[in-house]
Amino acid sequence: MLQNENVMTTSKLYPNNPIFLPKDLTKLTTIYKVKVTLAILAVLLFFVLYAALVISAGFLIEYAIFYPIHEVNKFTILLKTGAIAIALILFTFTLKFLFKIKNHKIPNRVKLNKTDNPDLWGFVMQICKDTGAPTPKHIYVDPDVNTYVSYSNVWLSLIFPVKKELTIGLGLVSCLNISEFKAVVSHEFGHFAQRSMRIGSFIMSANTIIHNMIFSKDSWDNTLDQWRSADLRVSIFAWVLTPIIWVIRQVLNLFYRFLNVMHSSLTSEMEFNADKIAVSTSGSDAIVSGLWKLDNGSTNWNNTIQNAYLSSQKNAFVSNLYTHHLLAIDRGRSAQNELIANFPNDVRGGKEYFDTSEPSKVSMYASHPPNDIRQANAKSPYVKCETDTRSSWLLFGTKEALQEEVTALIYDQYLNKTPDNFIEVNAFESFVENVGKELQVEYDNTFENRFLKIGDLG
Repeated sequence: MLQNENVMTTSKLYPNNPIFLPKDLTKLTTIYKVKVTLAILAVLLFFVLYAALVISAGFLIEYAIFYPIHEVNKFTILLKTGAIAIALILFTFTLKFLFKIKNHKIPNRVKLNKTDNPDLWGFVMQICKDTGAPTPKHIYVDPDVNTYVSYSNVWLSLIFPVKKELTIGLGLVSCLNISEFKAVVSHEFGHFAQRSMRIGSFIMSANTIIHNMIFSKDSWDNTLDQWRSADLRVSIFAWVLTPIIWVIRQVLNLFYRFLNVMHSSLTSEMEFNADKIAVSTSGSDAIVSGLWKLDNGSTNWNNTIQNAYLSSQKNAFVSNLYTHHLLAIDRGRSAQNELIANFPNDVRGGKEYFDTSEPSKVSMYASHPPNDIRQANAKSPYVKCETDTRSSWLLFGTKEALQEEVTALIYDQYLNKTPDNFIEVNAFESFVENVGKELQVEYDNTFENRFLKIGDLG
């Protein structure tokens, strides 16, 4: 057993790390290394295939242009012109998808500056130090129950170790105590402590190229459709090109599936390792209890958004939706604590939160391994750590102003509303209670667990 060097920090809001950590807790397993190797080979194979496709199309242009015409007549001129057109259009088909790898601006975020939120920035910097992850360039918040670390520039991330951006969902902050919050954020930064993380960037770029080549229909496809509908003497070349494009797309479709199988297999190992990194900063219990609480917190947040939508239809708005999310969580806190108290003791240590293999209800973890498997991984071996039960909101220096700013963003981008008046907290809670009773009578509870779906704003 080794003593963790970062047991105590200067911040009063940073929970203590585990006193003892098993040796090689976060060491990459052999199967992890094997899957990384296979994923790298798959990515390299794709880029070799793609480069060969682009180069071949380029050589085809040269061949079509410089191939000599031995007998000049209308037919040979038409044939040469058509061959050049086929080569040029095929080249644009292969090359144009590179330019669809974009740095998408994410509209549903608010950037946090260090001056207004020094405790949060210090908290995150300490996590980066503890996990060995690079520090973020920016910290953002968005409305939801999530958190993620992303590249600030997708293109540059393929070549250089660019800075990352941390996005924290305020819905998540309401659900977790400060130890659980530390574990979840440590998990996210744990990915960037993994040297193999950049493979994910390459695979994402490869997937973008392949997906667009297979499924995306744009002006290029419209041009080909129009070419096929022209006079047969002209459209014949489009009909020659069409099966070539079809074959290319079918081959890439097979490769697309293969690449995703490789990535999916690696992703599971990466998640397990990121959970181990979370354990190294917060112990085994924090990440597991955090996973369990997020499911309920996500349900409460979906209900809050749904209620905001229903009230907005009656021109009733609130200035701070997170007040009502917290009230919903508080109403269920005693029942939640009773459930936890009645959970069986886990033979490995702590409580057994998950006894069946179910995926997480929270979108940020929906594609992750089932929670009971993640629980087993986090407790193998079990790492004890003191739990700090204080609210994660203590880290935010501009809590209420931030909550109100994000609430305004929700009305604008999620609900397409511009509030012109605000009702009191009690009035909104009464509205929610009355709407619930009305729906219960009118629909006989068939409305339960049906939530307003928010589209992808990224």
